[in-house]
Amino acid sequence: MQHRPLAVFEVPVLRVLFLDIDGVLNHYNTYDGCQPGRIPVAPECMARLNNLVERSGAKVVISSSWRKFAAWTELAPALAREGLVAEVIGETPDLINDPVWLAEWKSRNGTFYYERLERGHEIRQWLADHPEVEEFVILDDGNDMGVLLPWLVLTDPLHGLQYRDIDVALGLFPHSRTAPRRSPIVDP
Repeated sequence: MQHRPLAVFEVPVLRVLFLDIDGVLNHYNTYDGCQPGRIPVAPECMARLNNLVERSGAKVVISSSWRKFAAWTELAPALAREGLVAEVIGETPDLINDPVWLAEWKSRNGTFYYERLERGHEIRQWLADHPEVEEFVILDDGNDMGVLLPWLVLTDPLHGLQYRDIDVALGLFPHSRTAPRRSPIVDP
């Protein structure tokens, strides 16, 4: 009787891109001619994001302040109309307006200072709530990421997402496995 080797199944890695919109998908002259009610997107920046998504297999989580004006379930189709090919799977929490989160923070850490709340806190909270995510990268033109700064691809708001940013992001994915993922409430 001849034995066949067991098949090896690769389990896909769940990768996430935390996406800011302004300064990543657009730049200084994108707003010229932008129609009211539409997200200002530079086609070349969207093409670069799609290239990154296709090469990485990543899904998108909206971390942009746009999520405060429209839910991710509204932003996802709006971005798809602008050409996004990625699956949008959620948005980071708006912690500054979450009374339960703020009360928990104060009970564990004392006084809460609004000016110390970083976008990185919101990303860490999302990661703590989604342990199935194995790798991630943050695309943003701001650097308020706290301990997640090493996994930030800092874009230039004058130019938006560039090809060199794609290479940096692809290199960061595997290293994010060691990133802090505990809630900022537990580990500020």
